[in-house]
Amino acid sequence: MTRFYSENIAFSHEPDGLRSSRAVSAHTVSNTNIMGLFDAISYHKAAAIIRMLQSLAGEKNFQRSLVQYLSKYAYGNARGSQLWRIAEKYANLPHGISITGLANAYIGQVGCPMIYVTLSRNEVTVSNQTRFFFEEGLEDKDNFDWPIPIYYRTDSQTESKLRWMNVDHNKINWPLEERSRWVVANTGGVGYVKVLYDRRNYAALARQLKTNHV
Repeated sequence: MTRFYSENIAFSHEPDGLRSSRAVSAHTVSNTNIMGLFDAISYHKAAAIIRMLQSLAGEKNFQRSLVQYLSKYAYGNARGSQLWRIAEKYANLPHGISITGLANAYIGQVGCPMIYVTLSRNEVTVSNQTRFFFEEGLEDKDNFDWPIPIYYRTDSQTESKLRWMNVDHNKINWPLEERSRWVVANTGGVGYVKVLYDRRNYAALARQLKTNHV
């Protein structure tokens, strides 16, 4: 997982954090521009998105979808949208969330979403869904929104849990069963998202890492 994260997710965040980035699914009007589409966005970001969809749908479910997709379109042309529709049959996602919707948001839109996570005693708050830019001061003129899966862990729980930030949510919060000192969002690097924390949580995570790696 560490190698996949560094070679695909982290690597694709670099070009995707630039204003000049493009969507994975891009159109070209000239044959001379085709080679320019075979870049970090096409290979590394696309790999990160497919892994995210696989994780959310379930590994076995996604494999079944791929087998059916390859079998059905073995001797003809196929589109990615046809794979997403097949995967829908096997994925068990919450109401309002779909494989097709996720794929369209992350493959059809340029950039990477960024969220701000805070922890206050026994409540987690996630806010500020916006596009991530390396350069400070840049604004998301396109106003893109993404459905964001947020796997999270705290010091009071041993396993990651999942929460969703839908496209119409600018802020969500939820209570914890026990009071916690820190929270980590996007555990396992499943979501294609950049995460920021407040200073208190950064300090708590630093103390945790100095005493014991979790």
